[in-house]
Amino acid sequence: MAGELWMHDLRNAVNTALTASSVVRLLLQKGDVARALKFSKEVEEACERCRALIVEKQDLEDGDQGPA
Repeated sequence: MAGELWMHDLRNAVNTALTASSVVRLLLQKGDVARALKFSKEVEEACERCRALIVEKQDLEDGDQGPA
């Protein structure tokens, strides 16, 4: 169950990053730099969330292995 929740959270973060990056590209094509910067912050935050989830998962897996 925890693995399913982790994967769901990761997928949400990846989808957010992909969607926001598409919006950034479209806004830049239209010359709307101010709004593009706002969405680029969303991309950054979503990528940071992905990184945190991956690190968290790795830490949990490393902890399950016990002492070497």
